[in-house]
Amino acid sequence: MLRAHRAATDEGHMWRRRFPYEQYNKWSRDPAQKRHRTVALEKWGPKFVEAELSDRALGSSARINIGETRGVVVGFIRDWLVWREQHQINWAMLAVIMAFAVGIAAIGASIFLN
Repeated sequence: MLRAHRAATDEGHMWRRRFPYEQYNKWSRDPAQKRHRTVALEKWGPKFVEAELSDRALGSSARINIGETRGVVVGFIRDWLVWREQHQINWAMLAVIMAFAVGIAAIGASIFLN
């Protein structure tokens, strides 16, 4: 359990934006509850959470425990995982674009300096 928490914490430093749990009203209307569940998901990280879900065939309205947080709705967890995956893809795309821009700038500088 400590290993999963440490891995999630190590991953967590790259996430500048947080999951917009306020927008996901389908699973709960209580903002404090959604915030608490989001914090639990962030604490454990997507790898641990996906492992918890993969062990079971559950419907979206089913509830599971994430760490010490009881009764987290599976649909909310899936929304969080999708958001995280999309956000990660956006970071990867930004890295590719930045690498391309640096490469073009390096070529331009070498042409200009010669």
